Amino acid sequence: MKTEKNLKDQKSQLDQLITILMSCFAELGVRPNSLFIEDTAVMIYDAMSTRTRLYHRLEHCLSTPPNVDALGILAYLFHDVIYWQVDRARSSKLRQGIAPLELDDHGTVTLTGECGELGTAKISERNTLARLVFGFNEPVELDFSHGMNEFLSACVAENTFKGLLDTWQIVQILCCIEATIPFRPALDGKTAIEKLAARLKKINIGYAFGKTEEEQKQAIRRAIDVANHDVGNFAYATTSTFLKNTWDLTWENNPALQRDTYSIKQYRSALQANIAFYRSLQPRYVFSCLDGYPTRGHFEDIVGRTKKNITTGLQYIQVKLVACAIIESVADLTGGDAPLMLFMGNHSQQGLIPKWADLLENIDPTIIKDELRKDVFKLLFEGRPEMKEQFDVARSPISAHLYASLDAANFQKAAALADEFFVQRMSAKEFLQANPINLVYGPVLEKFKEIVSSRKEALSALEKELRAIKKKSAA
Repeated sequence: MKTEKNLKDQKSQLDQLITILMSCFAELGVRPNSLFIEDTAVMIYDAMSTRTRLYHRLEHCLSTPPNVDALGILAYLFHDVIYWQVDRARSSKLRQGIAPLELDDHGTVTLTGECGELGTAKISERNTLARLVFGFNEPVELDFSHGMNEFLSACVAENTFKGLLDTWQIVQILCCIEATIPFRPALDGKTAIEKLAARLKKINIGYAFGKTEEEQKQAIRRAIDVANHDVGNFAYATTSTFLKNTWDLTWENNPALQRDTYSIKQYRSALQANIAFYRSLQPRYVFSCLDGYPTRGHFEDIVGRTKKNITTGLQYIQVKLVACAIIESVADLTGGDAPLMLFMGNHSQQGLIPKWADLLENIDPTIIKDELRKDVFKLLFEGRPEMKEQFDVARSPISAHLYASLDAANFQKAAALADEFFVQRMSAKEFLQANPINLVYGPVLEKFKEIVSSRKEALSALEKELRAIKKKSAA
């Protein structure tokens, strides 16, 4: 007899979407045409399964929040259907879903005309509910850094469910999607979720929905649950899993990294973008809370874990950037930028080659005592476990060598030198000669000589020149 698990395993992701939609509509007491459900599932599937997505794929969409009702689940299925900077919303059904709005070649959409909030806007017109919920009442030009993807995803949801669900139900779905706009600090003393709650109150009054304060509170709490689930990876118990998602997003947002021959400088630029992102985050504003929901204890717990993951992840990427600076400087001095795999001798499908594994074997993991540094070193030395990477490799031999060779103070000096090199305030040769970089590049350069056949002579000449400079400086 086939078990329930076996039957589930046999279902395609498209059929899983259909099953979830059918369950949601049944819970809401509506019976749409089965072909409507199928078409909706196909639209979501097409949107979430493009080759350029890695994190925001169907798996993310299907991992719906626990303990939310049908409206929250429907919102979660739709909240990422538009992801313009990654897949340009190529699906014709998505384009129809946001019509008459259109994205220009630069990935911006212009909302024209005024959209009154207290009953003056015609909510029967396409995309009007989304504008009200998102607060885009005045003419505005949106891009993907200002909630455009979430807004357009909400438009798709609004226009899909009009005529099937009642208007208040659609408003609640759109509130959930609006709440997933991430990483918004408080402005004018109000958090994003507080502003959403205020807009919902005005919409309720303006369109005479007659909903009680408790019903409005329930809508906002559902939105909080959906939004917090969406960014739940920031509070993962293990930083390695958190970093896996960062690496998936890095691949997703950097088309250059989707080729095996991505260059050293392209890789470095992607890491620098991650550093800038981490530094911009305020852990308290990663998650949403309002009026004691979620509980203070739970909220402080997830904020604390988020802070730890960001702190650890920030230093992890800083080490990789110092390693990248050594590779880049050596490349610059021996022929210029090149595919990273030329110097590392691998790409993600091959894993770490033995020559780099040898370097790792010469490191004593017990020499690092500080707890944060131990966490970072473990990630570098052991890698991001049980994770298949689309680019890069899980273990970081050069970074682990650097981190084990430098104490905390000297590592910070090395990171500062790398930053100076990247902005061209010092030359590649000056960077390699600077203390403490000059203490740690030797074993790395030796490996390059063994791996990079096309630059073996240039690498040997560079090593000889650097040795002579060091000898002269010592004298």
